[in-house]
Amino acid sequence: MKQHSLWSNYRYTYGPLWQKKKKIVLSTIAEAVFYVFVPIVGMMTTSMIIGSLEQGISMSKLVLLVLAAFAVCGVLNIAKGYLEARRRAVHRGEDRTVHHGSDREGSDSQHGAV
Repeated sequence: MKQHSLWSNYRYTYGPLWQKKKKIVLSTIAEAVFYVFVPIVGMMTTSMIIGSLEQGISMSKLVLLVLAAFAVCGVLNIAKGYLEARRRAVHRGEDRTVHHGSDREGSDSQHGAV
């Protein structure tokens, strides 16, 4: 029996998909990176704020630092949410647009949802 490595399984799975739909593969990779990166940035934000307080920076610099940190976290979470919504839309067969809510009548019945 021939043993396959993890990478050969990835090539077998994603090779044909890469040739036909590169955007889906790139989106999946980006989503995986965001799933790891966003929580790490959140933890680093807390550490950065505590370290800044220990160093005794001025209150105005601390406020700017906190605002900048939350802005970065917000942008990362928005990007992560967009990739998740795009993946769900692709799985439902809506390649071009992402529909939020039920703005189309019968949209769930068209995609096999019960």
